[in-house]
Amino acid sequence: MTRPPPQVLGFTSENDFKAYFFKHFVWAKVFASRGGTQVRVIFTAHNWAHVFWRNGQYFDLERAERMPWIFEALQRPEEIRQAHVKGREVYLLTGSGWGEDFAVVIQPPNRKGVSHFITAYSAGTSTILKIRTNPRIWP
Repeated sequence: MTRPPPQVLGFTSENDFKAYFFKHFVWAKVFASRGGTQVRVIFTAHNWAHVFWRNGQYFDLERAERMPWIFEALQRPEEIRQAHVKGREVYLLTGSGWGEDFAVVIQPPNRKGVSHFITAYSAGTSTILKIRTNPRIWP
């Protein structure tokens, strides 16, 4: 059964997206659910340019509209896998559940239970298959 996807923001101004990102991610306390444990995820101002700008030149409206999906993937992931890059974990929402594959990459939590956000993106079929070749962390 396919669930409806998380909300899409629908702003028209880049400044509105940026204000939303800073209010709900950079300045707020964000938590991920990692197999029943809550992990604090730190977002920085650098993440804005990295995730929502292509090549540092073009604002990516499609990615920015999906900002709420980052919360959904972190708080209610369908699965968590080790990333290909050592020291990273991938939180997944899959196409079977949402109609579109979506991935959020963070660092594993440190000894204090804190992690750092790396990136988020809509993942194509080949990317999902590549992610799924890595060991599953949860569930």
